[in-house]
Amino acid sequence: MSQNGIQLVDVGNPALVSELGDYVKHLLVSEDMSDVQFAVGRDYGVVKIFPAHKVIMGVRSPVFHTMFYGSLPDNCTSPIEIPEVFPDAFANMLSYLYTDVVGNFTLDNVFHTLGCADKYDLPLLLAMCAEFVLNQLNISNCLDMLDSAVHYGNVAPSILEKCLSLIDESAKSVWQSARFFAIGQEALRAILSRDTLTANEDLIYLAVDKWAVSMCTRRNLDPSFGNRREVLGEALFLIRFPLLTDNAAAGWAREEWFVAAIGGTEHLPLQTRHHQTASAVFYETPTKCAG
Repeated sequence: MSQNGIQLVDVGNPALVSELGDYVKHLLVSEDMSDVQFAVGRDYGVVKIFPAHKVIMGVRSPVFHTMFYGSLPDNCTSPIEIPEVFPDAFANMLSYLYTDVVGNFTLDNVFHTLGCADKYDLPLLLAMCAEFVLNQLNISNCLDMLDSAVHYGNVAPSILEKCLSLIDESAKSVWQSARFFAIGQEALRAILSRDTLTANEDLIYLAVDKWAVSMCTRRNLDPSFGNRREVLGEALFLIRFPLLTDNAAAGWAREEWFVAAIGGTEHLPLQTRHHQTASAVFYETPTKCAG
């Protein structure tokens, strides 16, 4: 078969494909004919230099194609600085670009690699990252991954959904986990926003209050009511206060700091989880902010 007078190789021949793959792998692990270098990882306290080949990177990634062959191409006279990317993630990306395989996925680097795939518009690599995480996720490690799952929720929603589903099913054990008290506020909001949490709201409130105390400690703040309110932010409004038992609800309804924080108990929405019945005390106690 020929095109424009050039004899084309039948790449359907497995032996020829294997030989071509071996040559490309050799380029990955050597500096032969490299025409660009990347200085990666300064934000992580280490800089690693990666030699690479513009044509391979440009063919595989539209971002690199624009970088090297767009209207204002980088002349690459010095290493291209990528301080915000984790070196192991960049190495995984290069392995994918050159070989279609990533041989060094770990739970420590997979989310960094996922971020790299998103940054350089590599949807198949992103899917590989998501598949690896989904195969590793379980109730014992979902809290460890939750902050990252929330951060990348827009590009890998299946990871976030599985994390939250596992938490839904085992919420009581989650509240007792030390790891729960180390998650960020955005992850806390993601948990509290679920209508499907299988836990008593009193337990949820107690766990959230302990989380707030823990966050105050991490920020070197006194765990006063005001500081706990501050670190909770909008997460406070995701506690389903009408579902608290009457005694607990009555206590909260009369807490001056709480009433001031929400602008009056009449502003609380009537929300439920798993068809639980709301306590009437919030709607029978017409407590309002002064003024």
